Formats: sequence, structure tokens, C-alpha cells
Amino acid sequence: MNSPAELPLEGIRVLDLSRFVSGPFCAVQLADLGAQVIKVESPGTGDGTRRWGEKTTGPDNPYFISVNRGKKSIALDFKDPDDRAVLDKLLADAHVVVHNLKPSSAESLALDFEAVRKLNSNVVYCDINGFGRDSSRPAFDFIVQAASGMMSVNGVPEGEPLKLPFPLIDVATSLYATIGILSGLLQRSSNPLRGAVQVSASMFDVGLAIMPNLVSQALMTGQEPKRLGNVHPTIAPYEPYEASDGWIAIGVATEPRWQSWCGAIERPELANDPRFASNPDRLANRRELWMLLNPIMSRRSVQEWLDICNRLEIPASRVASIPEALSVSSLVSTVEHPSFPSGVPLYGSPIQLQGRPLGVGQRPPRFAEHSGEVKEGLWNSFTANEPAE
Repeated sequence: MNSPAELPLEGIRVLDLSRFVSGPFCAVQLADLGAQVIKVESPGTGDGTRRWGEKTTGPDNPYFISVNRGKKSIALDFKDPDDRAVLDKLLADAHVVVHNLKPSSAESLALDFEAVRKLNSNVVYCDINGFGRDSSRPAFDFIVQAASGMMSVNGVPEGEPLKLPFPLIDVATSLYATIGILSGLLQRSSNPLRGAVQVSASMFDVGLAIMPNLVSQALMTGQEPKRLGNVHPTIAPYEPYEASDGWIAIGVATEPRWQSWCGAIERPELANDPRFASNPDRLANRRELWMLLNPIMSRRSVQEWLDICNRLEIPASRVASIPEALSVSSLVSTVEHPSFPSGVPLYGSPIQLQGRPLGVGQRPPRFAEHSGEVKEGLWNSFTANEPAE
């Protein structure tokens, strides 16, 4: 794990006014990079993700923990005069403000860009919204998966549209917002007189942006992309197959690899079969190709096929469970947490700096855990050094 002095956002002050996933996970990226992050939660209930999951998990549940590490938590009522005074002081001294309030709610609470800029003329202000700054339509990841067309292309051809089992749009929007914030900080450092920078990220826009090949297909051909299940829209073979003891995913993306693959499965004649000689041919006859390959794949174990693929430099992997994948990851660390006597395991940032992983930093906060010290010392409750202005 890098020491704080080696992290690029050391001393940058981030006020996280967001909840659920898209905003909090953005603030996590900044915390991982060394920023000081104060998370503001609603009195009594806190962030909504603290209540997601079974009753037995409590407020410090896996969902909340996954998107809130590295922060301090304070509870403030934005409509209470005393709490609002604390909030305004935090806003005035923050380098970055992040929220995912509906635009109408931000304006009614005097947390829109113009209101915050009056308090802090050099702030990098980031609002994350569902359908754009001009829309107050409420949004969750699932809703935007439906609205962006993502669900229409996920699933098997004859089945129903399916949502992804994880909040891809929330996470991707967080990352786009992080890019925008870092760009704003860079602008501020290169031109301190530039003033406040407004960054905005729309979940709907991001939902389309992270499907570049399908969006390009629809724009250039006018055709509606269809659900294809596990197959690739433009490459074959490129899907999972059932071996004798499990599932293996194989991607044969080039003609030399296809020829090698035909030799490996002891069917060299398929390399020049007019039905499969080129990738367009294989796409046109995908079903026939699957009918030929599937019985062959069932004759060997996953490991045997992996050995063959590795020798031929054909990309392949066992279809692993998440626990299996975690067991070989180097990014899992256990940190102390008052709710977990044995500590809480966290998955850290995949970013490496100078060849070293960022690690997981500080643990996620308990609800309003730092209200007293933050109100008393505001940003001075952090021990990190102040960055050069």
C-alpha cells in the first residue's frame, strides 16, 4: 500500500453529498488517490445503502461498505440553521463537491452550481444525474439500464430483456465523473484564476457511451442490435462451452488463431470449410459451428483445454465464481472495523502508481461516526498536509 505522501490527491478536500452508488463510488476513487473525503449523511437514517440488504447485516452492510471506504461520516440536516452553517463552512473550504441530488432538489437546497460557487469561487463542482441537468426524472441503475437500451441487448434471443446483476451504469458514471473532476483539478492547478469548474455526468448518457460497438452499429446501419446471449455480435467462436467438468470461455478472434484451433480440436478440415473459413462465414453459420464444437469440448476437462489454449496463445478462461476469482486476486485486504471483530475484507483499487497498488486506504465509516470531530475542527480533523494552492 502506498503511504499518503505518495498519493497524487494528498490534501485535496472532497465533500461527498451523494448517496446510494454513483456519487459515493466516485468519492471512493478520489479517496483511494489520497483525497480527504467527508461524507454528509441524513440524520437518523444515513445513506440509503445502509438499509439495503437483509436485516441481519445491519447498517454496515456489504453494499454500503463496497462504495464508501476511505471517508469520514457526518450527519447534517440541510434545513436546520446550525447544521446548514456547518455545511456552508465545509462547502467554502472544499476543493471538490460531489452530489447526485435531482437538479430540482439541489436548487431548492441551495446546492446547485451557482449557489455553491458563491461560497467557493474555486470549487470543482460535480453533479451526477439520471437524465441530464435539465431533467428531475428520478433514476436508479436498473431504470437507466432499461432507458438506455442496455436491457434490450442483454439476455438470450428468445428470452426476456435482462438487467445486469451489478450496477454497471452507476459504477461507470462514477468513473466518468472522476475523470471530469480530475480534469477540473488539473485546470485549477494550471490556471488558478480560472474560477469554479462545473462537471456533470448523466447516467443515461453514460449508459449509451459504454456500449460503443452497439451504439455505432445502430447509428451506422439503422438496425436494432438484438439479444445474443453469450455470443459476440461480430466474432465467432467467442463464447463459453461446457467441458467435461465445467465451463470454459474461449475467444478465437483472428484467422491464424482459428487455424490453430482447428488443429487443436483435431478437425483441421474446418479451417478451409467454406462455412467457417473466415470470421464473416463463421458468423453467418454460428449455430452450425456451435453444434460441431460443443460435443468436441465435452471430451476434455477445463484444465486440459486451458493447457491447449495457453500453448496456442488463444485467450481462454475457466468460468469462475466470484469467490474463486477473489481467491487469486492480490487486491483483497482486511482492515479493522468496530462492527467486525475480525476486521472487514475490502477489495482495493485496481490502479497502480509507480508499480504499486493503491491499496484500500481507511475503512468505511460508521454512521455519523465523525460528526463531533468534523464540526469541531472541520477539515482540520484530517492530519494530511495542505496542498499547494
